[in-house]
Amino acid sequence: MNFRLYLLLIPLIYVAIECNVVAAEDLIKDEAQAIAYLNRVNTNLATEMNKNTEAEWNYATDIRDSTAKAREEATKAFNAFQKEQSIETKKYDWTNFEPKNKRQFEKLAIIGTAALTGDDEQNYIKATSNMETTYSTAKVCLGECTCNCNQELDPHLNKIMAESKDYALLEEVWTKWRDVSGKLMRKDFIEYYTLGNKAATLNKLPNKEFKTLDDLWLFPWETPDIKTQTEDLWKKLNPFYEKLHAYVRKHLKKAYPDKLPTDGTIPAHLLGNMWAQQWSNIMNTVPGVDPYPDIKTIDVTEEMVKQEKTAKDMFDLADKFFGDLGLERMTQKFWDNHASAWDFYTTAGDDFRIKQCTNINMEDLITVHHEMGHIEYFMQYKNQPVIYRDGANAGFHEAIGDLLALSVSTPNHLKKIGLLTLDSIDKDKVNIKYQLKMALDKLAFLPFGFIMDKYRWDVFSGTTSSDHLNKHWWELRGKYQGLSPPVKRSEDDFDPGAKYHIPASVEYIRYFVSHLLQFQFHKALCSFSQKDVPLYECDIDGDREAGAKLKAMLELGSSKPWPEQLKLLTGSETMDVQPLLDYFQPLSTFLDQQLVGEPKGWEFKVDDYVGGAHTVITSLTLILTTKAAQNELISDEKAGAEYLASLESKITGWGNKASIINWAHDSDINEKTLAAKTKMAKEFNAYQKQQAIDTKKYDWSNFLPHNKRQFEKLAIIGTSALDTEDEKKMIKIGTNMEKAYSTGRVCVKENCMLELDPDLYKIMADSKDYDELLETWVNWRNATGKKMRKDYISYVGFVNKAAKLNELPNRKFETFDDLWLFSWETPDIKNQTESLLNELMPFYRKLHAYVRKHLKKAYPGKIPKDGTIPAHILGNMWAQQWSNTMKTVPGVDPYPKIATIDVTKELLKQNYTAKRMFEMGDKFFQDLGLQKLTDKFWEMSILEKIPNKEMVCHASAWDFSSEAKDDYRIKMCTNINMVDFITIHHELGHIQYYMQYADKPASFREGANPGFHEAIGDLLALSVSTPKHLQKVKLLKIDESVDLKKITIKYQMKMALDKLAVLPWAFLVDKWRWDVMSGEANINHINKRWWELRGKYQGVSPPVKRSESDLDPGAKYHIPFCVEYIRYFVSHVLQFQFHKALCSFSQKDVPLYECDIDGDKEAGDKLKNMLTYGSSELWPLQLKQMTGTEKMDVQPLLEYFQPLQEFLDNELKGEKIGWDFNVEDYFDNSLTFFNTLDTNKKRKSAHV
Repeated sequence: MNFRLYLLLIPLIYVAIECNVVAAEDLIKDEAQAIAYLNRVNTNLATEMNKNTEAEWNYATDIRDSTAKAREEATKAFNAFQKEQSIETKKYDWTNFEPKNKRQFEKLAIIGTAALTGDDEQNYIKATSNMETTYSTAKVCLGECTCNCNQELDPHLNKIMAESKDYALLEEVWTKWRDVSGKLMRKDFIEYYTLGNKAATLNKLPNKEFKTLDDLWLFPWETPDIKTQTEDLWKKLNPFYEKLHAYVRKHLKKAYPDKLPTDGTIPAHLLGNMWAQQWSNIMNTVPGVDPYPDIKTIDVTEEMVKQEKTAKDMFDLADKFFGDLGLERMTQKFWDNHASAWDFYTTAGDDFRIKQCTNINMEDLITVHHEMGHIEYFMQYKNQPVIYRDGANAGFHEAIGDLLALSVSTPNHLKKIGLLTLDSIDKDKVNIKYQLKMALDKLAFLPFGFIMDKYRWDVFSGTTSSDHLNKHWWELRGKYQGLSPPVKRSEDDFDPGAKYHIPASVEYIRYFVSHLLQFQFHKALCSFSQKDVPLYECDIDGDREAGAKLKAMLELGSSKPWPEQLKLLTGSETMDVQPLLDYFQPLSTFLDQQLVGEPKGWEFKVDDYVGGAHTVITSLTLILTTKAAQNELISDEKAGAEYLASLESKITGWGNKASIINWAHDSDINEKTLAAKTKMAKEFNAYQKQQAIDTKKYDWSNFLPHNKRQFEKLAIIGTSALDTEDEKKMIKIGTNMEKAYSTGRVCVKENCMLELDPDLYKIMADSKDYDELLETWVNWRNATGKKMRKDYISYVGFVNKAAKLNELPNRKFETFDDLWLFSWETPDIKNQTESLLNELMPFYRKLHAYVRKHLKKAYPGKIPKDGTIPAHILGNMWAQQWSNTMKTVPGVDPYPKIATIDVTKELLKQNYTAKRMFEMGDKFFQDLGLQKLTDKFWEMSILEKIPNKEMVCHASAWDFSSEAKDDYRIKMCTNINMVDFITIHHELGHIQYYMQYADKPASFREGANPGFHEAIGDLLALSVSTPKHLQKVKLLKIDESVDLKKITIKYQMKMALDKLAVLPWAFLVDKWRWDVMSGEANINHINKRWWELRGKYQGVSPPVKRSESDLDPGAKYHIPFCVEYIRYFVSHVLQFQFHKALCSFSQKDVPLYECDIDGDKEAGDKLKNMLTYGSSELWPLQLKQMTGTEKMDVQPLLEYFQPLQEFLDNELKGEKIGWDFNVEDYFDNSLTFFNTLDTNKKRKSAHV
């Protein structure tokens, strides 16, 4: 097919031709007249497309000035036709037409980049033509001799990349191809997408506008979240890809000693392909990659050459394959012209062609079947209106070809057609070898298939500037593929342009999608005659039932939305990676065996490979550099150790002073305590600045790890790096935000001066009144977040400025999210956490669907049709924990007649006080063999709200860094209820951690990572909240006649409504801040971004329209107080890992969800051993000591909730799971907030 013409059809673009707008009352509404118009315009469209395709074909098969000029003229003529057609189309009002007619009108209103006029149109055509000509005519010279010039990509350079083992030659070919292709088109590419973006702004429908070219491109998918969908699918596949990457890297290290980078990436020129998109050639060139070299390679190239197969023979084989499925054979006109697959849109429906420079090898044999899959699709939908003569989505067209190739490439099929002989050999080994070859093509391709368009989406949308086009390309290749360039690159290069689809402007995400869909399709079609055959051995050749199933879908073209067509073929409307994983299961098991002890993954830094980045010289950097120049750096480790020892008393002294003053303020907010806090912050910042200067007088690069890590921690001083003026402004902004939150008061139902805790908490937890909940939800946000929006925007500016000032010799921080996450000592922590969440989302969606099902009954007509849940009816001010709905929403509690596992009433009945609840928590720790609380804790802590004082009521645990190591406190406005009973144990977990690592150096007196601190508290709460423990402490009575399974389900439901429901929330709070700080979210659209994330991850929606005059994140404590939140997400994963480890002693025979470690001294010792480390050892090592693995793992959480998952599966039969959220449905874009810029930093421990 003509890919440029395909683009004119696929990126469906709406254009507004303002001067020809027809008045609404004059629009034609008669559907019969409209149908006649559709018939007429489809005929005309076919004629014009035929002319344009002929010109494109002539150019593609004979590139010279005359054909290039003829093609440009044909493109102009077709654009003019499209413009005129668009004007005619918009004379009709198709709003109330039948769907089949309405969709045609919408598609006909689209005219692509034909929206450009005059010089813009000319320049766009010229830029695209220049790029394609540059690519198509590129030739290179190899070596010094001019006799080796005129080397073309295909077949010359491709052959070298596929067959050579010479590192230097491969590097030369790789580099020189990029020099003669991409490098020469950089300027044209910028012109192309600049004008493409302009065309996007010209394209609109009454209900849709396009801002950038990526919006335009993705519109025909009719799937608003296709970017997110594809990235989520990739994340599910990434673990399998990392195994394949590690296996290949392992053998490349042996083949090319000392050539592979230490960061774990693979040089992009060593993988047997010019673009490292498919790697199967290395089975021939890299020893060890082929696991069984003595078994004949599943490559029939030699056999085809031996049998003297021609290109025509290869196409004949493919034609027979389709015929044997009961599908159409190729037309006579195809054979007359066959020489990309093309549909010439003839009236006779018989002109379909393929243009291919065919080589006699296995790769092209597969390609022939792929391209003929396109032709078969063309022929099947040829009777549809021209506008529907298209794949269901862009990926479908590619998937059909690849689907058939899955059968064609099986050893069984190759044997059947006489190209492969399978002797009496080990079948399992044949299968592994075959699967490995397939994976080196199919799986290795997937990250490349994604980043090709991810890159362009980022460029078109402005996420990446034109100054960093090449750098961003390698950022993505490093991140997703684990590849690095073999030679240093710069912004003089344009490496994406070395791939055809970039200069030809062909979307690429279709190939990613097709590589998933083909396995879904394959699994569906293998359910007939091949149903008893393993998926990887299935060959549908000759299966008429499979052919009929396929034909029924192909005939539809794009006349039905693609999810409907996907369901017709597979039974599901959603894309799914599971069939692919099923297909490759034998290989996955094989790789696990091969990779024992082998590291997986990589740590890629683009600045190590791409030059040309601008260096920002900051004031603090200048100071430090000057100091370093004035004084020779001290490299003597003994002197360094003495310096560290000298800091101990200073650091603890400042920590103690800061804690005392902050405590005084947070427990009694007034002008005096505020002034003291502000003064202390300035003094502390000055101290930190001087400490950083002193620390950087040392060269610690060769110090012992224990000392080196202390120096690195001391050299980072956060927002203290700001100069005096900026520091003053930032402290004021931080104080303003904290005060707005802490003093927030609202009126609800004419009751005024209501505080968050306990007043609003109680309403949100107990009320069933939809309107009362709505009023509470809205008024709290008006009283807090809305008031701090301007300050927050200023704060972002200041913290980002501070980040740049925190420069280390080997590390720069561009934005504050970089600085925040540095303490994790885990470069990919963003990706790690999102991957963990994606693994948990299927379970979360089930819980969401279950709650929504009952909310629909409780609030008829109030639940949006998109499947989201209004954020105010989940029993919590932020919809972060939902267990209160068990009391307020009938049906959520699965067994309401069984006593609720909520000991609040019993606590009240037994006259519990706040102090008694804390004493019970203290006993729990002592019974584990851990430390008891100090006398000073009981003397100085604030356990209840102080009457008539403004104070921060949010529960928090404090380490006062006292010399006596005895001053640890909790500040909490305790309520006598089960929630606070659990919170007490959580906060005491922090205190226990403080006490255990008290003897470590000051720099290491913190959690192994920020999530560890939260996990310890939550870990202990897992035991405390079990029915078994609550019975033991005489707060719960369970009738012995009650079904224990029901008790378990009820208990697990309550736990999941807290522990599972919080996870998307715990991720997105910091995901939002990362996006805002990094600039990924536009500063003028930060509230919209908040709701985009809440809709995407939580499936919740705002109950009233929001706008950019609001700042809804600011209604949550951790935003104005600048407390990182990802720690809570991590803690909710780690706590189950820790729990499983500690339950392996006295509780080893108890189901994980029933385990209570109370009194288990062995478990206590195991825990104590880890707590005493603080952060003196890297957290993965501490995790391994506790659990046996260095990786965070969601499996213990899923194991814990297995009974509940089975219960939900039974409850949700026939119920829709998931949601379709569009933020525009909930957002008022007419209200905006224009900003200024400013910052602050907060203390360590705060409860989720």
